Amino acid sequence: SRPLEFRPWTYPPDFLVGLLPFAPLGFAGSSVAFQIVTGGLLVMALRAFPIVRMVGGAALAMVMLYPAATLTVISGQCTFLIAALIVGGFALLPSRPVWGGVLLGLLTFKPQFCLLVPFALIAAGSWRAVIAAALSPLVTMALSGMMFGWDLWVRWIPLVWSNVNSSNDLWIETGRMWGNSVYTCAVLLGASAAIASVVQLLAIGGAVVAVVAAFRSRLGAMEKTAVFLAATVLAAPDAGLYDMLLLQVAVVFLLLARDTA
Repeated sequence: SRPLEFRPWTYPPDFLVGLLPFAPLGFAGSSVAFQIVTGGLLVMALRAFPIVRMVGGAALAMVMLYPAATLTVISGQCTFLIAALIVGGFALLPSRPVWGGVLLGLLTFKPQFCLLVPFALIAAGSWRAVIAAALSPLVTMALSGMMFGWDLWVRWIPLVWSNVNSSNDLWIETGRMWGNSVYTCAVLLGASAAIASVVQLLAIGGAVVAVVAAFRSRLGAMEKTAVFLAATVLAAPDAGLYDMLLLQVAVVFLLLARDTA
């Protein structure tokens, strides 16, 4: 409703393509509808695994009634969508690698959660999924350019760059310290920003090793997805309380996999 001087969270313009269908509903209506639709997509993605369908409502309730799910709804976040893309992408990977890659490629709208995608797909040797994951964001980018104009991208790129390199205290407080990232934890434990950044890089490296090892192993699809979800939260330079829903999905998958072993 008015110009903002501080825009720390700048989603890429192609995210507008997915939001456009909600626009006629107004602010409140679109917010509610977005959570219902994305929550429904997460339920569908979870049910793509046969054991989840067999267990039924108990497994779904363990995810959808987790406190982080409530925070997602209250704060209007897109964690349901992130989890749906990850779970759905890896559920489709063995049988439909192209569609699995498409879903995983769409995670680029939240880049901190797609850092490990190429490592997982390459380790799995799913080259069709690698190509699909690389092309799907290019398609949404082209759609957004045609629908909304390319000037949005021209304005967005320097805005993101300035935010990444910002020393604004408000950005550090609200964008880095209000969360659960390894960087944030290190700073809260007394580390300097430089040391915390090194620790975060080490966490990313450890997450890459874990994902590569998992996807080169004989683990089942659920176990591999659980490792990816946990490693993604570990590697993310910025992760909020609502993003802990990804960890809950990982826990549920590991429990189900153990019970069926």
